[in-house]
Amino acid sequence: MGTTSTPETPDPGEFRSTLRKGPLEKGALRKALLENRARRTTEQRRALDESLRVHVDAWLREALAGIEHPVIAAYVPAGDEPGATDRTGFLRSITAAAPGARLLLPVCPPGPPQPLRWGFYRGELVRGRFGLSEPVPATESLPPSSLSLADAALLPALAANPETGLRIGRGAGYYDRSLPLFDGRSAVVIFSDEIRDDIPGDAHDIPADAVISDAGFLRA
Repeated sequence: MGTTSTPETPDPGEFRSTLRKGPLEKGALRKALLENRARRTTEQRRALDESLRVHVDAWLREALAGIEHPVIAAYVPAGDEPGATDRTGFLRSITAAAPGARLLLPVCPPGPPQPLRWGFYRGELVRGRFGLSEPVPATESLPPSSLSLADAALLPALAANPETGLRIGRGAGYYDRSLPLFDGRSAVVIFSDEIRDDIPGDAHDIPADAVISDAGFLRA
């Protein structure tokens, strides 16, 4: 595992991880992680998000070095997810990391959980399934195989282990079904108190190459 040197960032202080380290069943772990996120105030999340954007930029510049006009797969942050206090700024900072970059965002398909569909971000978002913000309506989206166009991917999660690259999401399995279609470099985006050493793994899990947080990024 490697680390980056990082500029000064706000100390999460009272909300630095209060979660118990050690094996937890996935459902219990998700519940604890979601409760931990809900305890933060908007002001605390805003400060963390400002630092997070700096480190997302740093990782993308490293991951995309030498690639002209790259395609970056990412996500639109919602609720209390990392980046959500200024989602437009979050998306803008991603494309600013590489000249000529195009941003590929997920579109949740109808029906049971399946590989995500995709659309290129052109500065506007529409309301999609589950109330999520998406780049295009589902009827105009690109097929799941379009993820293979991406040179790098930023993955949402509730927590991750930078030693193994494993992440835990919300449990529907959309990304588990999508990532086999991707072969570029990937990084999980979380808050620094969501870095854990007890993320359970399954046979189908595809590890990420790095974990990015408000404190910097760690290579898996």
